[in-house]
Order: sequence, then C-alpha cells, then structure tokens
Amino acid sequence: MDLDLYIIAKDTNQADILWRLMKGKFDRNKFKRVIFVSTRYKWDGLNPKDMAIILCGEHWLNQSKDCYVYQFLEEYAALVTVINDARSVSEALKCRDEQTLV
Repeated sequence: MDLDLYIIAKDTNQADILWRLMKGKFDRNKFKRVIFVSTRYKWDGLNPKDMAIILCGEHWLNQSKDCYVYQFLEEYAALVTVINDARSVSEALKCRDEQTLV
C-alpha cells in the first residue's frame, strides 16, 4: 500500500535533518512521497486513509498542528507514530501491515 508520508517536526529544516537520519532504517518503497510539514502547512483536502504521519523532534512546536483539520487527519490516518529512533518507525509499519492482512 502506497502512502504519503508527512514528517512533522519543529519546522521543515528539522524534519529534513531527521528524515536523513531515519530514511535508511525502513522500506522507502512503502511511500509515494515524503512531505516535510512547515509551520504554515495547509491540511485541507487530504485523504487520511492515504497518509502516514510521523511526529519527531520538537513536533509540539509546529503550529500547523493547532487546527481542527489536522486533529481529524491524525485521528483517521492510516498510521500515526511518535518516534525517538528509526526502529520504532519500521516496527509501526510492520504492525500496520500485519493488521491489514488479517
């Protein structure tokens, strides 16, 4: 299943740096594209079933999360995970895949 991966950190610079550290740790082919969420990102018009959200770094400082549209997407997204290291990303994806097969 191809998902859009949204990486939320404090800002796009932090998201980019953390993505460079994480991307080699899991299967990159699971994602159609990777989006670094800026503090001014607009969440309108997105399908939560096609998205995976990774909260990393100082994600609580990103102001784009403070709207009701983001809260809806986070609730219904295919995968939402908070990570401190790249292993938890690959474990979350593996668990999600096993659940869809059942």
